[in-house]
Amino acid sequence: MRRLLAAAMRRFGADAGVSLVELLVTSGMMLLVVAAIVGVLSRSLRTENAGRQFAAEVQDAQVGLARMAREIRQANQVVLATANTVRFVLPGATDYVVQYECDVPQAGTTFTRCTRTAAVLGPNVDPNAVSVPAAATGAPTVLRLTNGAITSGADQNAVFHYQAPGQAGIDSTGQPVDANGAPIPPRYVEAKIIVPAAGRNAGTRLAEMSHTTVLSSGAYLRNADVGS
Repeated sequence: MRRLLAAAMRRFGADAGVSLVELLVTSGMMLLVVAAIVGVLSRSLRTENAGRQFAAEVQDAQVGLARMAREIRQANQVVLATANTVRFVLPGATDYVVQYECDVPQAGTTFTRCTRTAAVLGPNVDPNAVSVPAAATGAPTVLRLTNGAITSGADQNAVFHYQAPGQAGIDSTGQPVDANGAPIPPRYVEAKIIVPAAGRNAGTRLAEMSHTTVLSSGAYLRNADVGS
């Protein structure tokens, strides 16, 4: 009995600890598992952040685009029509000349921004003679445009495109013209906004998305037959 008890104690004593090699192997395996878990969590957080930035960018661009379309829809005439700038008369208790310009440089980035400026249109005043404030001082409407610097009206990615009854084509800036090349006031304005899907992270090491998002909206001038 004593011999059996002693043998059992020796086996128990041998199993009571681990060697240094076993400890190092186990620790290394645990580090690998922890590193894998941390990597998955890190990727999940980056993906979530990229999704948030994308959603915010689309929402901001949609809000700015909707504002432009809403005001253009209420206009009674367009007095300046180019690939990246539109100026129109907004009638009301007080008439205004409103301008959206989308080639305004955005500081610290390679993008441009759309800004809104406006000036009061007095009675019997030619809207073409009204001076609006400098575009750089206007209220930002859409940020981080990748297509704001396009000046050719024939470019399908230009910010603004126009249509007018009886037009025979457009000039180099996008203004509708008749068969003799004379400008025709647009009745329909389409705005196309191209922004980076990475949102505010675009152009930085935090950017996860490299593609762009294209949004467009059009509006007919519902008050085009109303005098200014």
